Amino acid sequence: MLRGVLTALVTPFRDGAIDEAALRTLMRQQVEAGITGVVLCGSTGEAATLSRDERPRVNAIGIEMCGGTDTQAWIGTGTNDTRTSIELTEEAQKQGAAGAMVVAPYYNK
Repeated sequence: MLRGVLTALVTPFRDGAIDEAALRTLMRQQVEAGITGVVLCGSTGEAATLSRDERPRVNAIGIEMCGGTDTQAWIGTGTNDTRTSIELTEEAQKQGAAGAMVVAPYYNK
């Protein structure tokens, strides 16, 4: 059973690109605070606009920053396309995510 506090983090940007330094700062603050886990690429708004190359980079940074700590990296993998959601979930698993947060495919009827 999942217990504790998981913080849904935004993906910071600067000049149209992921601000990796700012993301690392956000991650460090969560780890140092003893948060149970963080959710990256969740439904905080920007995940739907991340490219297929940006998502695994955000995941990699989060998973790296959680490595060797008690904080888990959970990855949001829900999209408006079931096939893509499955691919993102499998990719997050290969990267070493603690788990995936998946919403039902959205926007499509």
